[in-house]
Amino acid sequence: MRITFLFLLFLFLVSCAQKKDIGQYDSRTEILAHLRKLSPQERAAFFKQQIQLIDTALAEVKDQTIYFSFSMGLSAGDPKEVNWDTVDWNRMDIQNKAFTIPNPDTLKAAFESYNNTLKAVQRFGLPHSSFELEAADDRISEMGQLTTSFKQLFQGNKSLDSSKVGILPVSQALVEIQYQLPHELDSLVIAPDAQTVKYMGYDLRIDTINPQGIELDLPLDLYHNYLGHRGKIANNKLVESNSYSAMPLYGLHPAIQKQVKSVTQLFQKFQTAAITDAALENFEPQFTEEMFQSLKKLDYYQSTIEKELKVLLGNNKDADLFAVIKKLREYIESNGEYLGPVEQRLSFSFPYPVKQFVLYFGKSNEIIKAERRIPVSRGTAHNYMTYWDQNSKKYGIVDSIGHVIIEPRFKELTRSNQDYFFDSSDSIDYFLNVKDKKLEPVKTGYRFERNLLEDLAVFKNKKEDVGVLRNGQEEVIPFKYTAIEKQGKMFVATYTLRGRQTFELYTLKGDLVETPLLSTVDMLVDSSFMVRSKLHKFGILNSSGKLVIPMEYDKIEGLKTANWVYATKGREMFLLNYQNKRVDLPADLRYLDISRSSEGMIPFSNYDGYGFLDLNGKIVIAPQYSNITEFYKGRALVRNAKEELFMIDKNNRIVKKILLAPSPDGSQRLDIGFSKDGVGYFTMGETVLDIAGNVVHIALDDLN
Repeated sequence: MRITFLFLLFLFLVSCAQKKDIGQYDSRTEILAHLRKLSPQERAAFFKQQIQLIDTALAEVKDQTIYFSFSMGLSAGDPKEVNWDTVDWNRMDIQNKAFTIPNPDTLKAAFESYNNTLKAVQRFGLPHSSFELEAADDRISEMGQLTTSFKQLFQGNKSLDSSKVGILPVSQALVEIQYQLPHELDSLVIAPDAQTVKYMGYDLRIDTINPQGIELDLPLDLYHNYLGHRGKIANNKLVESNSYSAMPLYGLHPAIQKQVKSVTQLFQKFQTAAITDAALENFEPQFTEEMFQSLKKLDYYQSTIEKELKVLLGNNKDADLFAVIKKLREYIESNGEYLGPVEQRLSFSFPYPVKQFVLYFGKSNEIIKAERRIPVSRGTAHNYMTYWDQNSKKYGIVDSIGHVIIEPRFKELTRSNQDYFFDSSDSIDYFLNVKDKKLEPVKTGYRFERNLLEDLAVFKNKKEDVGVLRNGQEEVIPFKYTAIEKQGKMFVATYTLRGRQTFELYTLKGDLVETPLLSTVDMLVDSSFMVRSKLHKFGILNSSGKLVIPMEYDKIEGLKTANWVYATKGREMFLLNYQNKRVDLPADLRYLDISRSSEGMIPFSNYDGYGFLDLNGKIVIAPQYSNITEFYKGRALVRNAKEELFMIDKNNRIVKKILLAPSPDGSQRLDIGFSKDGVGYFTMGETVLDIAGNVVHIALDDLN
């Protein structure tokens, strides 16, 4: 499913409610003292008035939501046609099947895999750091509801008080993971012309709808059971959407709403024609401090939070929307006790009109839990990061172990790269001088693009030309290129000459390598460079920029063996090393498989099949196989004309016969793939073998 975002939507419905009477009181004690002074009839009137005010306020805040995201729809009531994202629907797979729940055992296995790959990231801040959870395997989140919560933080084996962490580095966290495992489905069907939807006792709000897509809001407890969706087209076939997003709507924090509702229930319990002193004594212990504080927070939300949000949102159409989003997120985070997610907005569309939207919800859920002590890292392993001081509302810079490098004094500061930071409030790039603890503005008129080395980075000038500056000041590579990349021990600079791409090479010190005009530069496995001149002649530069093979050949291809290449000149084909040793190849050679050359063994073929040459051009394994792999750790996987599979060594001795069912037509390619940790495996179709020739259960997608 392809997630697509089209444009920014702000929705903020503001009430004009008057200040609540409860807001006149500074403490619970003051309210109780006031009630004691009233007559029984006045107490009843007071409770009745408060119930009405609270009910009115809760009804109003229900529609006071902030929705800021990249969205697929327009705000409610806008008559314009919705510009739904589309793709070539002729290429979409029409699936005539319902949304199905995987086997519970499969989901439980995915839950365990999620737990085992879970880690946390610490975002430094004052007075509190924030933490985010990440999992290498998040398949479980696609089916059912997954919730996580931090139980305890640790520095080594020492437990930390979460309220006092600040910018102390946390090494581990105890996390509780809870998964709502669905066992059966329920579905909600919505027609494209629907105006309202009722489901499970809820009146669901439709923000935007047309035959190709819908935006609707789900209460959080209903969203917790949401599993997925399909569209039903005219022939009753079910199709998948091509665009989907789910974004929270923020409003008065659900915890406040819950407490306030408990207040109205308490007031209703004691609301009689007259509240006696005895009844009041019974009321006082039930009216808790938490209840009083929730009423104060409701009052503060309507008297202050609403106004501040209106100022943040503003009416300036020219405002930087990304900046507004950033400020809103920071505001919500700093006012987390008042603002929280109250609903979830679902937005999905289809590549062509549907006659029904079908949403699936889980039923008969099973709750499974686990606790894990997981590692905590800082950012993405960067040495220096920005941090947010909630008191001063400013940004500073801290290192990976929590030492302050730059005090918080910047309104807007983001990390561009390891040593460079950008202040968007004044559009200035800075270089971080760690030694002197300074942020130094980069050279005037230059904009940071990309880091290359510790003190070297690519910048762009006002003409949009790129070059390289040291520490944001000293020019190392001139500003006349369209791109500069570090490849091995060289910088490859690209520019356009008479409409054609041209290259120049620089050493890491910034020295220009003298070469003819180059139209091609490709780095080989040994970090040397195959280069082609504008005269279409090929040569080799070593990793220091020295021409080790002159530019006089018609074609050059690098072997997987260092310091050797395959070359042609006219009709001649031969191997060359960097000392210009030339090795002629057999006259009856039909094909040389350069891509599989490794460990000094080069696959070749003639009319008898595949075999191997060494770097002296000598045939060490005669052509006899129908399919082969390259050598890896002295072994290769081969198939003979009888469709038999063998593991052989470099002397063509059979190490092991592989007993696998042959492919029907012998077409399954033999190959080698490497895991993320660099271990090689032999493959035949979907079958994966280790170096000993044993079948191992590794997915091909996990190999490259």
